[in-house]
Amino acid sequence: QHHIGLWDICSRNALFLTGNGASDDHVGTNWLRFGNNWFTSVWAASSAEADLLVALAAGRAWCASLPWYRGGLDLLVDGSCPMGSASVSALTTRQSTVVATGLPTNGVLEVVRGVVDYAGTKSPAPDTAVIATYSAADLAAGTVSLAIDSSTSSFVRTQVVDSTGTIVALSNPAWLLREVPPLGIPGPRAC
Repeated sequence: QHHIGLWDICSRNALFLTGNGASDDHVGTNWLRFGNNWFTSVWAASSAEADLLVALAAGRAWCASLPWYRGGLDLLVDGSCPMGSASVSALTTRQSTVVATGLPTNGVLEVVRGVVDYAGTKSPAPDTAVIATYSAADLAAGTVSLAIDSSTSSFVRTQVVDSTGTIVALSNPAWLLREVPPLGIPGPRAC
């Protein structure tokens, strides 16, 4: 939760970081049962190193716990802005298509929206809320679409929660901005 909160604080301040999963396994045995066994997957043109690095730079990644989630996550805003991107628009509502496959038994997909208000050190806390929850039945086709309030600058991401309430997978966010952020938008993130 601490790392997720830190990542949301960075997103709140339009710091375009690619969230990724990592292991802290120093032994290399019984990796499936090790508590910190997260991995990262990316949507890339190929498995060539150059394509993987391009996908990571663009935030086209999701991360998950190896024994608890083996599906895929993605999101697309307005049919053209993928997960990891930042879009500037005066629209007050944006359409988002959320992709999730392989939800765990009795697990759900949550769509999380956070404000982008450049709070900096004045408010070093995430300002997020779950705005939609979907079951495996809701995602039978692999995707769902929903309207996202974009009357203020925000970011949206997804997370998979298992039957115990534990987050077992996270997508990278897409930013829905009203204006270009003070530090600009990196080229790989522009939409």
